[in-house]
Amino acid sequence: YAFDNGLKVKAGKIREDMSLNALTSSKHINTIERSTLANTFSPFFRWGISAYQYFKDSGLRYSVGVYKNDAFGASGHDEDDKLTLAVTGRLTWSSAAPGDVIHIGAWHSYRDMGGNDLSARFARGEVRETNVRLVDYAVGGETAALDSMSQSGLEFAYQANAFTLEAEYASRYLDTVDSSNELDGERFDGFHVSASYFLGGEQRRYKAGSALFVQPKGIKDAWELVARVSQMNASSKQQGTDVTTYTLGTSYYLSSDIKFMGNLIYSDVDGAGASTLVGDEDSGMGISARMQYLF
Repeated sequence: YAFDNGLKVKAGKIREDMSLNALTSSKHINTIERSTLANTFSPFFRWGISAYQYFKDSGLRYSVGVYKNDAFGASGHDEDDKLTLAVTGRLTWSSAAPGDVIHIGAWHSYRDMGGNDLSARFARGEVRETNVRLVDYAVGGETAALDSMSQSGLEFAYQANAFTLEAEYASRYLDTVDSSNELDGERFDGFHVSASYFLGGEQRRYKAGSALFVQPKGIKDAWELVARVSQMNASSKQQGTDVTTYTLGTSYYLSSDIKFMGNLIYSDVDGAGASTLVGDEDSGMGISARMQYLF
């Protein structure tokens, strides 16, 4: 529902407002897979209610929402069968003109885990079809039952005509049920930096009301190049992995509805649990391709 003052309220199964890369629709991302950070931290769509508002004069936008927390291993209920909730907020500022955009953002999410174990496997190495999820905080040890979990992130984006730069950092803080657990107070963090360029001078569109980028309007017969580095640290003293991934990619837009994509991905795995998870195969390269048709 949209109010006259610009406030908008949504309810239902909706996307939690966190992480610029996670919020960008799969129709508009410039790599085949989202970054490890986005896949680790975002629960994507959850049942809840949210409100957001954009102030054109100042460039500020805020959003806040309350959701059923049935993500990251939480069942949505605690041991007494009471509903467990997540509260998520995001604040952004942008200076946006066609071909000249600066975006700065921050978000935070507090999640009641209800005593459930945090899921061990956070993300793959940015190749969806792999059998092993490389980002795994429990490998070499065990999972942890959590009272709660807090997540925070920072966003930055800059666009100059055909060139777009995006960068994010995020961290996750664990509050375990057993305060003597070695993972109590543990913090896992990660980042990604990506750059893209349209060879023909096309420009991604920035939607200030949602604080995210979409593909150029009416794009046709265009090539886009992209490079990304991402890292996720999910290791502690005795267990877990750290994963660094490099991606080079290109996309050919036959039209605004049809796109062909190719990515070359290299991942490296480290951390206390790396040998348990992958043995001597601690690095590897992959090639992925995608054809997209929007209808």
